[in-house]
Formats: sequence, C-alpha cells, structure tokens
Amino acid sequence: MNELQMKYISNKKPGPEDNPYVISREHWKELPDFHYQFSSFTAIVRQQSIAWISLLCWLFFLVMVIAFLSNKLKAK
Repeated sequence: MNELQMKYISNKKPGPEDNPYVISREHWKELPDFHYQFSSFTAIVRQQSIAWISLLCWLFFLVMVIAFLSNKLKAK
C-alpha cells in the first residue's frame, strides 16, 4: 500500500476547497477478491515449533523456581 500511496497520492496538502487525495474505486476493483484459507492444526503446530519449545522451557523454568523457593521460604 505504501507503493500505491507514493504512486497515486501527492504529498502536497490539499487546499480547503479540494477533495482529499484517495485511490479510486476502479483501482481496487481490478484486484482479485481475498479469500482466507484456514491452516490445519497440525500445520500451525509445525510452523510454531520454536514457540512451543520456548513456552515449554519457560514453564519448566517456572516450576523449578517455584519448587526451589517453596523449599527455601517458610511461613512463620
């Protein structure tokens, strides 16, 4: 969209009587309709493997810290 703005919209500020600069409807009609395709659950899990590993490492770290602190700190 930045390229569209550079190509079709001027950087000059429109006057008080001028219409704002916009990209015409005809341009948008030329583009194909967008159709979202959902990814399968297994594909998402495979793509986000680093995030899952990171999440599991943080969970393990937090459990270890809680276990360590529960042994060291005692309520009086």
